[in-house]
Amino acid sequence: MTLDDNGNLYDYVFRTCFEDAYQSKELGKYAAQKGWKKVAVLKDNSSDYGQNVANDFKASFEEHGGQVVGEESYTSGDT
Repeated sequence: MTLDDNGNLYDYVFRTCFEDAYQSKELGKYAAQKGWKKVAVLKDNSSDYGQNVANDFKASFEEHGGQVVGEESYTSGDT
């Protein structure tokens, strides 16, 4: 919401919370620090947010020594 379609900042619009990547990278690090060695990831394919958070989590978890052993996806609203 702070960037237009060309990646330029909008005038007078400011982010009031951290970027999505921050929370998922920290969660990946936290999971590894808790001693979790293997995880599976479930992500919502209906939004960029869900996909990006899952991908950033996986990268962070693996960077901190964990192994992603499975990945499944769904589309919000599926039954």
